[in-house]
Amino acid sequence: MKSPSKKSRIFLLSLLGGALGYLVFHPYTMAIYGLYGHLGAVKGQPGFSRLFQEVVSSFHPGMLSMGIPFALFGAVAGLFFGFWLEARRQRFEMEKRLLAVETLRQLMMTFAHYLLNAAQIVGGFATRDIKRGRRMKAFDGIWRRYETKRCG
Repeated sequence: MKSPSKKSRIFLLSLLGGALGYLVFHPYTMAIYGLYGHLGAVKGQPGFSRLFQEVVSSFHPGMLSMGIPFALFGAVAGLFFGFWLEARRQRFEMEKRLLAVETLRQLMMTFAHYLLNAAQIVGGFATRDIKRGRRMKAFDGIWRRYETKRCG
């Protein structure tokens, strides 16, 4: 399954925030207000039944004027949370790429060092054998070119 794109992920988080604001924070606020009243006084019967009654009444159509702002604030919070998550994901990806480039740079430096060492060793042995006058059959063509440049 394909992962959601940046815009759809932010949109989904915004929708989730709106739903959370309307379905959780709005009933919670209504229950607290219903239990303690405007000035903190307990009205009617206290307890679980009163709490349940306040939660159910928070979804009454007359409460939309209070529920919609909770949904909007939740959606805005979800939007900002989505932007924050996306920025964090992009920073993580950039750090991974930077680490990969740094590792590749170190690997290339090490590889170049070993190649240079090998070339120095081969060159040193070849120079020593040439000075001593030794030849190998596999290198006859190279030897002839060297002799023609040197003597020619």
